[in-house]
Amino acid sequence: MAAGLAVATASAVPAAAKAAPRESCGLLRTTEVTQALQQPSVGPAAGAAPLVCDWTLQPTDTRPAGAVSVYLRRGDDAREAFALAKDFHQQDKAVVRVRGLGQRAFYAPTVGAVYVLEDADTLLSIQGVYPTGSTVDAAALQAALVGLAGKATGRV
Repeated sequence: MAAGLAVATASAVPAAAKAAPRESCGLLRTTEVTQALQQPSVGPAAGAAPLVCDWTLQPTDTRPAGAVSVYLRRGDDAREAFALAKDFHQQDKAVVRVRGLGQRAFYAPTVGAVYVLEDADTLLSIQGVYPTGSTVDAAALQAALVGLAGKATGRV
């Protein structure tokens, strides 16, 4: 499932953005992640890719361990990165349009990620990552991630 954010992070990231503090780590609260996914969470922590922040999800009786990753990209290429991500994800399966978030938003069910073009210069993505083969309720995951995106966009 990590492929979703990889598309957005694969394009060039300006040197200034790499050196900047992880603004993405301030967009969600640990309690919000815990409540939305109904799993204890730990974080935030700087992710492996630039501009990404991660929360670790602890396993429960009904869900395996996982993670929530938040990616925030600012700059004049945000609109292009959003379009690239949408085109990429539509190759596998139709994306789901999400209303009420930013200028445009969609959910990519194959990777469990919501992408929000907040404005022409701001792209936000929130992804729920679980081990391959895990059974996680797809509709509940989508609802949780869209809800978290709503909270994050209010802080962008």
